[in-house]
Amino acid sequence: MKILMASRYAKRIGGIESFLFDSSRILKRDGHSIFALFEEGELAQTEASIFEKHLTLPQDGATGNVLDQIASISPDMVMIHKICDIRLLRELNRRFKTLAVVHDHDYYCIRRHKYFPVNRKNCTRPFSLPFCSLCSTLLERSASGVKMINPFARMAMLSEIRRCGKYAVISEYMRENLISNSFDSNKIAKLKPPLRALSGEQTENKRCGAFRILFVGQLIRGKGADLLLHAAKLLKIDFELRIAGTGNDESFLKELCSELKLSSQVSFMGRATDIAPLYDWANISVLPSRWQEPFGLVGIESMSRGRPVVAFDIGGVREWLRDSWNGLLAKPGDVADLAAKIEELAGSEDMMRTFGANGLDTVRLDYSDQAFVSSFLNSIEDLK
Repeated sequence: MKILMASRYAKRIGGIESFLFDSSRILKRDGHSIFALFEEGELAQTEASIFEKHLTLPQDGATGNVLDQIASISPDMVMIHKICDIRLLRELNRRFKTLAVVHDHDYYCIRRHKYFPVNRKNCTRPFSLPFCSLCSTLLERSASGVKMINPFARMAMLSEIRRCGKYAVISEYMRENLISNSFDSNKIAKLKPPLRALSGEQTENKRCGAFRILFVGQLIRGKGADLLLHAAKLLKIDFELRIAGTGNDESFLKELCSELKLSSQVSFMGRATDIAPLYDWANISVLPSRWQEPFGLVGIESMSRGRPVVAFDIGGVREWLRDSWNGLLAKPGDVADLAAKIEELAGSEDMMRTFGANGLDTVRLDYSDQAFVSSFLNSIEDLK
C-alpha cells in the first residue's frame, strides 16, 4: 500500500513522533510505500530515509499546493497522528481514507492534560464546552508565552476528528475514553504499539554498588519527574538516579533537586539520541506519571532491555505492566508507596532479574514488529 503519515512535528519530541517514525520504519520493511506530511519542522536525515517523499506545510498555512502533491501520490490511506490545522484535516477527510491514531487527550480536553489545574487530580469527565472552558481558564502556555484558547475551535477539531474513517488506540483505557467522548465504538481499532529500534544487545542486569534508577520522558509536570524526586528523598537505600529528557520543567526540577539535597545522587542527562546505554546502565525504570498515561511506551521500551518498571497505576499502564510479574504498580500519586516499591525491588536481586526476564517475554509475545503489522492490517480491513 501507499500510506501517508500526517502529523504536526517533523522531529522526535515525544511518544507521538516516536510512534510515527517507528511504525513507518516497520511498515516500510513490510513492503509498503511510506510518505509523510508535517505541519512544521525540519526532518532529520536519519528519519527522512524512511519516506519515499515528505512534505511540509508552507509557513503561511496554505494547503492547496500540498494537497495537490498528495493527490499526485494517490495514497491508499492517510494515517493521522496529530494535526492542528482543521482546514488540512477537513480536506484529508474529504479526499482520502483516513485512520486517526488518538495518542493522547488533546482532542477532548481543552487543557490537554486530563487533570485539574489546582489540585492536579485526574479528570474522568467527558468533553463539555462550559465545564472544560472553565477548567482550562482558556489560557495555555506556548513557546511564545501564554496565549488565549479558542474553545469553539477545539470543539470543531473534536467534531472533525470524529469524521475520520476509523480511529486507532493502543490501550483499552483509551478506547473507553473515546467512547465516553461520543466516538463511534464500531470504528475504534486497537493497535499494538511499535517499539523503537535500540542499538546493541541488552546487557545483564547486575546491581553493582548504588541501586541505579532511570527516568525517561519529557520534563513536564504531567510526566511526574517531581514526584519521583520526592519519592527518592524517602529512599533508605544507596541509589543513583538519572533523568533523561528535556522540557519546560527542567529548571524547576533542578531547583527541587537542590532543595531536597539530592544533587549528588541525581544526574540530568538531557535528550538522549541513543537511549539503549541508559536502559542498560539502569537496574529499573520508573514511570511516575501524574497524568493518565494513554499507554506509557517507555515502559515496554525498558522491558525490551530486560529492565523491570515501577509505575503509578494510572491510565493505560496496566495494559503492559502486570503487577508483581514484570514490575510493580504503586498507588497513583502516592510518593511514599512509589518509594516503597522501588525499595522492594532494590532489596531482591532475584525479583529484579525475574521481573526483567518476564518483561522480555511480554515484549517478545505482545509487542514485536509483526504484532504491530498484524494489528495495523486488522485495523484498516474495513476502512472507508
